[in-house]
Amino acid sequence: MPWSPWPRVDHTVFEGTVTEPEVPETVTSLGWTWESPEEANVVEVGALSTGPLVTVSDGVIALRGDTGEELWRYRRLGERVTDVNVTSDGERVVMAYADGDPDEETGISPQELVLLDASTGAVDGTHTAEFFLGRGSFFPLPRDLDLLSDVGRIDHREEDQGSALVSSDLETGEEMWRISSVEGAGHEGRTLRFENVRTLGGMVVVSGILMDETIESYDETLVDQDHTFLLFGLDSGTGEELWRHEADLFSNLDLSSSKLGVWPEHEAVAAVARAQGLEWILDLVTGEPLTEEEFFLESDASVIGAWADGLVSERVLWEERSDLEEREYEYTYTDLSGRAQDTLIVGAPLERPRSSFVRPLEKAIVWLDVNGTEYANAWGALSSWDTALLVVTEKATDEPLVLDTGIKVERDYEYDGSPDGTLVPDPAFMIAVPGALVIRENLGDGGARHVVGLVP
Repeated sequence: MPWSPWPRVDHTVFEGTVTEPEVPETVTSLGWTWESPEEANVVEVGALSTGPLVTVSDGVIALRGDTGEELWRYRRLGERVTDVNVTSDGERVVMAYADGDPDEETGISPQELVLLDASTGAVDGTHTAEFFLGRGSFFPLPRDLDLLSDVGRIDHREEDQGSALVSSDLETGEEMWRISSVEGAGHEGRTLRFENVRTLGGMVVVSGILMDETIESYDETLVDQDHTFLLFGLDSGTGEELWRHEADLFSNLDLSSSKLGVWPEHEAVAAVARAQGLEWILDLVTGEPLTEEEFFLESDASVIGAWADGLVSERVLWEERSDLEEREYEYTYTDLSGRAQDTLIVGAPLERPRSSFVRPLEKAIVWLDVNGTEYANAWGALSSWDTALLVVTEKATDEPLVLDTGIKVERDYEYDGSPDGTLVPDPAFMIAVPGALVIRENLGDGGARHVVGLVP
């Protein structure tokens, strides 16, 4: 191999100790700005117990949430990282790098997985895994590393016998368990189609439907017919089914209508199938109901997040504005018994769509104003952006606090990057981590290099 002044791997390990900060209840100032290495762009930001985990184009860099100080890094100079995620217990970072060209016939892409200790950045192991790039025609599927339990990587596969959910050991890549069917009275002659999967700690939660196994085309799903909606919890290590809820239905097969979420604040899972009128909020481990209230189906408000004691909902107060310059939103903090604990009324400009770029904190509602303007030229409508502003409305104050982030977030007001299939909005460019509310830069040319931390 020719000599190079650059090491192939740029790896540092954190050997000190950090007092893990709390996720901020509100923010009052711009605490820090971090810039990526010159040759790497910021891709996304996740959360560790010590602060943000920044994915750059060739690796990951862990920062302290309260100061923005770099703790550790793992980069492969000249290579592009395929995907990054954190195990559901928060103890490991898993990275993927392409390990050869994908096979176009089989849809298999070999990837080298690198396991890092989330606290120190030390390498826990590596192995080659197969990513299945083929996607089924009936339902949405997760990205390659979006589904990590505490011990395995979970992926969905289309096989000759049907669809299967497979968990592979993070240490070795060997298959630990697979789910392709469920047992039960009346399930004969039906095939299981997965809709959503979520993980938290030692649990994997799955939603799906049991449908007639003879269905082979999308048109056949449009006819009203008997089928069963399923929601079940699995042990992440063994795949053993620990609890299940079923609902027998007669309607068309809406194979992408259900949404699923897990809330670490409550060790709870919530599932909604709006078209079928189904809603559950359950204890994650036992599957027992936590509330008889219906927060998603019966209210005219939208649930936009969880807090320590319950949920946060948003409602537009259309009738209480007589002018056309702004509207008002009502935010209600409700415990799981349905009792309102706090309510905020927030004035907002007309360009602020419902729920977009909004994140509730325990003592404040924050909205990321991307500060966009639209103007016309000879070729049609164009957009431009100034530096993004964070609008903070605290429970104890009437006047909002406006903070200049110093970076641009060039996104349309209508779409904040929340992933499809999530139960509540989750803005991709704004994440609350221990120590700070983190905003990442987004530039139209793809050259984003900055991350900022707003602090209490």
